[in-house]
Amino acid sequence: MRITPESTRLSVSMFEPDALAPLFFAVLFACVTFGTIYVLLDFVADAVLAFVLVGLSHRLYETLRRRLNNRAILAAMLVTVFVATVIIGPISMLAYTIGIEASSAFGSLAATLTRSSSELVDKLVAGLAEFHVPVSRQLVLEVMNDLSSALQRAAVEWGGAILENALRITVHLIIVLILVFYTLIDGHRLKTFLFDLSPLPDDEDELLIQTFQKVSRGVVVGNGLGSVIQGVLGGIAMAIAGLPSPVLWGGVMSFFAFLPLVGISLVVIPASVFLFFDGRPGTALAFFLFCSIQGIFVENVVKTRLMGSAMRMHDVLVFLSILGGITSFGVIGLVYGPLIAMLFSALAELYHKRYRRKLALQLGPRKP
Repeated sequence: MRITPESTRLSVSMFEPDALAPLFFAVLFACVTFGTIYVLLDFVADAVLAFVLVGLSHRLYETLRRRLNNRAILAAMLVTVFVATVIIGPISMLAYTIGIEASSAFGSLAATLTRSSSELVDKLVAGLAEFHVPVSRQLVLEVMNDLSSALQRAAVEWGGAILENALRITVHLIIVLILVFYTLIDGHRLKTFLFDLSPLPDDEDELLIQTFQKVSRGVVVGNGLGSVIQGVLGGIAMAIAGLPSPVLWGGVMSFFAFLPLVGISLVVIPASVFLFFDGRPGTALAFFLFCSIQGIFVENVVKTRLMGSAMRMHDVLVFLSILGGITSFGVIGLVYGPLIAMLFSALAELYHKRYRRKLALQLGPRKP
Protein backbone atom coordinates (compact mmCIF):
# COMPACT_ATOMS: atom_id res chain seq x y z
CA MET A 1 0.00 0.00 0.00
CA ARG A 2 1.45 3.35 -1.05
CA ILE A 3 1.33 6.13 1.54
CA THR A 4 0.21 9.38 0.01
CA PRO A 5 0.21 12.86 1.56
CA GLU A 6 -3.62 12.80 1.58
CA SER A 7 -3.81 9.54 3.60
CA THR A 8 -1.19 10.82 6.01
CA ARG A 9 -3.13 14.00 6.62
CA LEU A 10 -6.34 11.96 7.12
CA SER A 11 -4.76 9.63 9.71
CA VAL A 12 -3.23 12.54 11.58
CA SER A 13 -6.54 14.44 11.67
CA MET A 14 -8.24 11.44 13.32
CA PHE A 15 -6.02 11.93 16.38
CA GLU A 16 -6.38 15.67 16.68
CA PRO A 17 -8.11 16.97 19.85
CA ASP A 18 -11.30 18.02 18.06
CA ALA A 19 -11.70 14.53 16.58
CA LEU A 20 -10.87 12.68 19.82
CA ALA A 21 -12.96 14.88 22.09
CA PRO A 22 -16.36 13.20 21.46
CA LEU A 23 -14.97 9.68 21.95
CA PHE A 24 -13.02 10.69 25.04
CA PHE A 25 -16.07 12.41 26.50
CA ALA A 26 -18.28 9.37 25.83
CA VAL A 27 -15.86 7.02 27.59
CA LEU A 28 -15.35 9.44 30.50
CA PHE A 29 -19.08 10.04 30.88
CA ALA A 30 -19.80 6.29 30.87
CA CYS A 31 -17.14 5.63 33.52
CA VAL A 32 -18.36 8.44 35.79
CA THR A 33 -21.98 7.32 35.35
CA PHE A 34 -21.03 3.76 36.29
CA GLY A 35 -19.11 5.04 39.33
CA THR A 36 -22.04 7.19 40.44
CA ILE A 37 -24.45 4.27 40.15
CA TYR A 38 -22.03 2.05 42.10
CA VAL A 39 -21.70 4.61 44.91
CA LEU A 40 -25.46 5.20 45.16
CA LEU A 41 -26.50 1.58 44.59
CA ASP A 42 -27.46 1.01 48.24
CA PHE A 43 -29.88 3.93 48.06
CA VAL A 44 -31.68 3.05 44.83
CA ALA A 45 -34.53 1.39 46.74
CA ASP A 46 -34.80 4.48 48.97
CA ALA A 47 -35.03 6.73 45.91
CA VAL A 48 -37.67 4.54 44.25
CA LEU A 49 -39.75 4.45 47.44
CA ALA A 50 -39.39 8.22 47.81
CA PHE A 51 -40.51 8.81 44.21
CA VAL A 52 -43.51 6.53 44.79
CA LEU A 53 -44.50 8.47 47.92
CA VAL A 54 -44.01 11.79 46.13
CA GLY A 55 -46.23 10.63 43.28
CA LEU A 56 -48.95 9.72 45.78
CA SER A 57 -48.71 12.93 47.82
CA HIS A 58 -47.96 15.49 45.09
CA ARG A 59 -51.57 16.69 44.83
CA LEU A 60 -51.66 17.28 48.58
CA TYR A 61 -48.39 19.21 48.31
CA GLU A 62 -49.70 21.44 45.52
CA THR A 63 -52.91 22.13 47.45
CA LEU A 64 -51.02 23.08 50.60
CA ARG A 65 -48.54 25.21 48.67
CA ARG A 66 -51.34 27.26 47.11
CA ARG A 67 -53.10 27.73 50.44
CA LEU A 68 -49.84 28.73 52.14
CA ASN A 69 -49.18 31.56 49.66
CA ASN A 70 -46.66 29.55 47.61
CA ARG A 71 -44.48 28.62 50.60
CA ALA A 72 -42.99 25.50 49.05
CA ILE A 73 -40.67 24.60 51.93
CA LEU A 74 -43.43 24.73 54.55
CA ALA A 75 -45.80 22.73 52.34
CA ALA A 76 -43.12 20.10 51.66
CA MET A 77 -42.36 19.88 55.37
CA LEU A 78 -46.01 19.31 56.26
CA VAL A 79 -46.42 16.65 53.57
CA THR A 80 -43.23 14.89 54.72
CA VAL A 81 -44.53 14.82 58.30
CA PHE A 82 -47.83 13.47 56.98
CA VAL A 83 -46.06 10.72 55.03
CA ALA A 84 -43.97 9.78 58.08
CA THR A 85 -46.99 9.76 60.41
CA VAL A 86 -49.66 8.17 58.26
CA ILE A 87 -47.73 5.83 55.94
CA ILE A 88 -44.20 4.97 57.05
CA GLY A 89 -44.82 5.03 60.82
CA PRO A 90 -47.70 2.52 60.96
CA ILE A 91 -46.07 0.21 58.41
CA SER A 92 -42.80 0.20 60.37
CA MET A 93 -44.58 -0.48 63.66
CA LEU A 94 -46.62 -3.27 62.09
CA ALA A 95 -43.52 -4.86 60.58
CA TYR A 96 -41.72 -4.67 63.94
CA THR A 97 -44.74 -6.16 65.75
CA ILE A 98 -44.97 -8.99 63.22
CA GLY A 99 -41.26 -9.73 63.61
CA ILE A 100 -41.46 -9.83 67.40
CA GLU A 101 -44.61 -11.97 67.30
CA ALA A 102 -42.99 -14.36 64.82
CA SER A 103 -40.01 -14.78 67.13
CA SER A 104 -42.36 -15.32 70.08
CA ALA A 105 -44.46 -17.79 68.09
CA PHE A 106 -41.41 -19.86 67.22
CA GLY A 107 -40.38 -19.91 70.87
CA SER A 108 -43.87 -20.77 72.12
CA LEU A 109 -44.24 -23.59 69.63
CA ALA A 110 -40.86 -24.98 70.57
CA ALA A 111 -41.77 -24.82 74.28
CA THR A 112 -45.11 -26.52 73.59
CA LEU A 113 -43.39 -29.32 71.72
CA THR A 114 -40.91 -29.75 74.56
CA ARG A 115 -43.53 -29.78 77.34
CA SER A 116 -46.03 -32.09 75.67
CA SER A 117 -43.73 -34.10 73.44
CA SER A 118 -44.52 -37.39 75.13
CA GLU A 119 -48.29 -36.94 74.81
CA LEU A 120 -48.02 -35.74 71.22
CA VAL A 121 -45.77 -38.66 70.32
CA ASP A 122 -48.25 -41.18 71.73
CA LYS A 123 -51.14 -39.59 69.79
CA LEU A 124 -49.14 -39.45 66.57
CA VAL A 125 -47.94 -43.05 66.82
CA ALA A 126 -51.48 -44.25 67.60
CA GLY A 127 -52.93 -42.25 64.71
CA LEU A 128 -50.39 -43.61 62.26
CA ALA A 129 -50.99 -47.15 63.52
CA GLU A 130 -54.70 -46.82 62.62
CA PHE A 131 -53.61 -46.25 59.01
CA HIS A 132 -51.26 -49.27 59.23
CA VAL A 133 -48.15 -47.07 59.19
CA PRO A 134 -45.73 -48.60 61.71
CA VAL A 135 -43.48 -45.90 63.22
CA SER A 136 -41.35 -46.37 66.31
CA ARG A 137 -41.99 -44.06 69.24
CA GLN A 138 -38.28 -43.28 69.55
CA LEU A 139 -38.03 -42.11 65.94
CA VAL A 140 -41.00 -39.73 66.31
CA LEU A 141 -39.60 -38.40 69.58
CA GLU A 142 -36.24 -37.68 67.96
CA VAL A 143 -37.91 -35.86 65.05
CA MET A 144 -39.97 -33.72 67.44
CA ASN A 145 -36.93 -32.88 69.55
CA ASP A 146 -35.03 -31.85 66.41
CA LEU A 147 -37.99 -29.72 65.33
CA SER A 148 -38.15 -28.07 68.75
CA SER A 149 -34.44 -27.26 68.64
CA ALA A 150 -34.76 -25.84 65.13
CA LEU A 151 -37.67 -23.63 66.20
CA GLN A 152 -35.71 -22.34 69.21
CA ARG A 153 -32.75 -21.46 66.98
CA ALA A 154 -35.11 -19.75 64.51
CA ALA A 155 -36.61 -17.68 67.34
CA VAL A 156 -33.18 -16.55 68.51
CA GLU A 157 -31.98 -15.78 64.99
CA TRP A 158 -35.19 -13.91 64.10
CA GLY A 159 -35.02 -11.77 67.24
CA GLY A 160 -31.34 -11.04 66.66
CA ALA A 161 -31.97 -10.07 63.05
CA ILE A 162 -34.70 -7.63 64.10
CA LEU A 163 -32.41 -5.88 66.58
CA GLU A 164 -29.47 -5.94 64.17
CA ASN A 165 -31.43 -4.41 61.28
CA ALA A 166 -33.42 -1.90 63.35
CA LEU A 167 -30.76 0.83 63.08
CA ARG A 168 -30.14 0.21 59.38
CA ILE A 169 -33.86 0.34 58.59
CA THR A 170 -34.24 3.53 60.61
CA VAL A 171 -31.42 5.19 58.66
CA HIS A 172 -32.96 4.21 55.33
CA LEU A 173 -36.38 5.51 56.39
CA ILE A 174 -34.81 8.85 57.34
CA ILE A 175 -33.14 8.98 53.91
CA VAL A 176 -36.51 8.26 52.26
CA LEU A 177 -38.13 11.15 54.14
CA ILE A 178 -35.27 13.51 53.18
CA LEU A 179 -35.65 12.51 49.53
CA VAL A 180 -39.42 13.03 49.74
CA PHE A 181 -38.91 16.54 51.14
CA TYR A 182 -36.41 17.68 48.52
CA THR A 183 -38.18 15.94 45.62
CA LEU A 184 -41.38 17.80 46.45
CA ILE A 185 -39.49 21.10 46.34
CA ASP A 186 -37.18 20.46 43.38
CA GLY A 187 -39.07 17.74 41.52
CA HIS A 188 -39.80 19.99 38.56
CA ARG A 189 -36.08 20.76 38.19
CA LEU A 190 -35.22 17.06 38.28
CA LYS A 191 -37.87 16.34 35.67
CA THR A 192 -36.55 19.09 33.38
CA PHE A 193 -32.98 17.82 33.82
CA LEU A 194 -33.96 14.24 32.94
CA PHE A 195 -35.97 15.39 29.93
CA ASP A 196 -33.03 17.43 28.63
CA LEU A 197 -30.66 14.51 29.21
CA SER A 198 -32.89 11.98 27.45
CA PRO A 199 -32.66 11.74 23.65
CA LEU A 200 -36.31 10.68 23.49
CA PRO A 201 -39.02 13.21 22.62
CA ASP A 202 -40.62 14.91 25.61
CA ASP A 203 -43.98 13.19 25.07
CA GLU A 204 -42.31 9.77 25.28
CA ASP A 205 -40.41 10.76 28.43
CA GLU A 206 -43.72 11.95 29.86
CA LEU A 207 -45.31 8.61 28.97
CA LEU A 208 -42.63 6.72 30.92
CA ILE A 209 -43.09 8.98 33.96
CA GLN A 210 -46.86 8.54 33.81
CA THR A 211 -46.35 4.78 33.63
CA PHE A 212 -44.22 4.94 36.79
CA GLN A 213 -46.90 6.99 38.56
CA LYS A 214 -49.69 4.65 37.45
CA VAL A 215 -47.83 1.57 38.66
CA SER A 216 -46.97 3.29 41.95
CA ARG A 217 -50.59 4.25 42.49
CA GLY A 218 -51.80 0.81 41.49
CA VAL A 219 -49.36 -1.10 43.71
CA VAL A 220 -49.41 1.15 46.78
CA VAL A 221 -52.97 2.47 46.81
CA GLY A 222 -54.87 -0.23 44.97
CA ASN A 223 -53.08 -3.48 45.64
CA GLY A 224 -51.49 -2.29 48.88
CA LEU A 225 -54.58 -0.93 50.63
CA GLY A 226 -56.70 -3.82 49.38
CA SER A 227 -54.16 -6.34 50.68
CA VAL A 228 -54.02 -4.60 54.08
CA ILE A 229 -57.82 -4.80 54.31
CA GLN A 230 -57.71 -8.54 53.61
CA GLY A 231 -54.97 -9.04 56.19
CA VAL A 232 -56.78 -7.04 58.88
CA LEU A 233 -60.08 -8.87 58.33
CA GLY A 234 -58.27 -12.21 58.20
CA GLY A 235 -56.36 -11.44 61.41
CA ILE A 236 -59.61 -10.49 63.19
CA ALA A 237 -61.19 -13.73 62.00
CA MET A 238 -58.21 -15.72 63.28
CA ALA A 239 -58.43 -14.02 66.67
CA ILE A 240 -62.17 -14.79 66.91
CA ALA A 241 -61.53 -18.40 65.87
CA GLY A 242 -58.94 -18.73 68.63
CA LEU A 243 -55.95 -19.28 66.36
CA PRO A 244 -52.54 -18.28 67.74
CA SER A 245 -50.58 -15.18 66.62
CA PRO A 246 -53.36 -13.43 64.68
CA VAL A 247 -51.23 -10.31 64.11
CA LEU A 248 -48.43 -12.37 62.61
CA TRP A 249 -50.69 -14.39 60.31
CA GLY A 250 -52.74 -11.32 59.42
CA GLY A 251 -49.50 -9.71 58.23
CA VAL A 252 -48.65 -12.85 56.27
CA MET A 253 -52.10 -12.76 54.69
CA SER A 254 -51.57 -9.11 53.69
CA PHE A 255 -48.30 -10.09 52.01
CA PHE A 256 -49.83 -13.02 50.11
CA ALA A 257 -52.83 -10.87 49.14
CA PHE A 258 -50.50 -8.96 46.80
CA LEU A 259 -50.34 -12.09 44.66
CA PRO A 260 -53.29 -12.58 42.31
CA LEU A 261 -54.69 -16.06 41.66
CA VAL A 262 -53.55 -17.49 45.04
CA GLY A 263 -53.75 -14.64 47.56
CA ILE A 264 -54.77 -15.30 51.16
CA SER A 265 -55.76 -18.90 50.37
CA LEU A 266 -52.16 -19.87 51.18
CA VAL A 267 -52.97 -19.08 54.82
CA VAL A 268 -56.74 -19.60 54.96
CA ILE A 269 -56.74 -23.22 53.74
CA PRO A 270 -54.07 -24.55 56.17
CA ALA A 271 -55.70 -22.63 59.07
CA SER A 272 -59.12 -24.10 58.20
CA VAL A 273 -57.64 -27.60 58.03
CA PHE A 274 -55.98 -27.05 61.41
CA LEU A 275 -59.30 -25.96 62.97
CA PHE A 276 -61.07 -28.99 61.46
CA PHE A 277 -58.59 -31.53 62.81
CA ASP A 278 -58.53 -29.66 66.13
CA GLY A 279 -62.13 -30.76 66.64
CA ARG A 280 -63.84 -27.50 65.58
CA PRO A 281 -65.40 -28.23 62.17
CA GLY A 282 -68.08 -25.53 62.55
CA THR A 283 -65.48 -22.88 63.34
CA ALA A 284 -63.32 -24.12 60.46
CA LEU A 285 -66.22 -23.81 58.00
CA ALA A 286 -67.23 -20.35 59.27
CA PHE A 287 -63.63 -19.13 59.14
CA PHE A 288 -63.12 -20.47 55.63
CA LEU A 289 -66.35 -18.98 54.29
CA PHE A 290 -65.74 -15.55 55.85
CA CYS A 291 -62.17 -15.29 54.56
CA SER A 292 -63.16 -16.55 51.12
CA ILE A 293 -66.06 -14.10 50.78
CA GLN A 294 -64.10 -11.10 52.00
CA GLY A 295 -61.16 -12.07 49.80
CA ILE A 296 -63.33 -12.33 46.67
CA PHE A 297 -65.08 -9.04 47.49
CA VAL A 298 -61.88 -7.10 48.12
CA GLU A 299 -60.10 -8.54 45.06
CA ASN A 300 -62.94 -7.94 42.61
CA VAL A 301 -64.58 -4.79 44.00
CA VAL A 302 -62.28 -2.83 46.33
CA LYS A 303 -59.00 -3.36 44.47
CA THR A 304 -60.64 -2.83 41.09
CA ARG A 305 -62.09 0.52 42.17
CA LEU A 306 -58.88 1.67 43.86
CA MET A 307 -56.61 0.66 40.99
CA GLY A 308 -58.90 1.66 38.13
CA SER A 309 -56.95 1.34 34.89
CA ALA A 310 -53.59 1.95 36.56
CA MET A 311 -52.31 -1.57 35.91
CA ARG A 312 -53.78 -2.99 32.73
CA MET A 313 -51.96 -6.31 32.88
CA HIS A 314 -53.16 -9.88 32.87
CA ASP A 315 -53.37 -11.54 36.29
CA VAL A 316 -50.75 -14.12 35.30
CA LEU A 317 -48.28 -11.39 34.29
CA VAL A 318 -48.94 -9.48 37.53
CA PHE A 319 -48.45 -12.69 39.51
CA LEU A 320 -45.16 -13.55 37.79
CA SER A 321 -43.84 -9.97 37.89
CA ILE A 322 -44.48 -9.69 41.64
CA LEU A 323 -42.94 -13.10 42.36
CA GLY A 324 -39.96 -12.34 40.14
CA GLY A 325 -39.54 -8.91 41.71
CA ILE A 326 -39.55 -10.33 45.24
CA THR A 327 -37.10 -13.08 44.24
CA SER A 328 -34.72 -10.61 42.60
CA PHE A 329 -35.02 -7.52 44.82
CA GLY A 330 -36.65 -8.57 48.10
CA VAL A 331 -39.72 -6.80 49.50
CA ILE A 332 -39.16 -3.72 47.31
CA GLY A 333 -39.72 -6.10 44.39
CA LEU A 334 -43.46 -5.66 45.06
CA VAL A 335 -42.95 -2.32 43.26
CA TYR A 336 -39.99 -3.21 41.03
CA GLY A 337 -41.62 -6.25 39.41
CA PRO A 338 -44.85 -4.63 38.16
CA LEU A 339 -42.96 -1.42 37.33
CA ILE A 340 -40.49 -3.20 35.06
CA ALA A 341 -43.30 -5.18 33.43
CA MET A 342 -45.36 -2.03 32.80
CA LEU A 343 -42.35 -0.12 31.46
CA PHE A 344 -41.66 -3.00 29.09
CA SER A 345 -45.28 -2.85 27.95
CA ALA A 346 -45.03 0.92 27.37
CA LEU A 347 -41.75 0.60 25.47
CA ALA A 348 -43.13 -2.26 23.38
CA GLU A 349 -46.08 -0.06 22.44
CA LEU A 350 -43.73 2.78 21.48
CA TYR A 351 -41.65 0.37 19.40
CA HIS A 352 -44.74 -0.89 17.60
CA LYS A 353 -46.13 2.59 16.88
CA ARG A 354 -43.02 4.70 16.24
CA TYR A 355 -39.70 2.88 16.14
CA ARG A 356 -40.22 -0.35 14.26
CA ARG A 357 -40.17 1.32 10.84
CA LYS A 358 -37.37 3.72 11.84
CA LEU A 359 -35.14 0.89 13.07
CA ALA A 360 -35.95 -1.19 10.01
CA LEU A 361 -34.86 1.66 7.76
CA GLN A 362 -31.68 2.36 9.73
CA LEU A 363 -30.59 -1.23 10.30
CA GLY A 364 -31.86 -2.75 7.06
CA PRO A 365 -29.62 -3.52 4.08
CA ARG A 366 -28.50 -0.48 2.12
CA LYS A 367 -29.33 -0.38 -1.54
CA PRO A 368 -26.31 0.40 -3.74
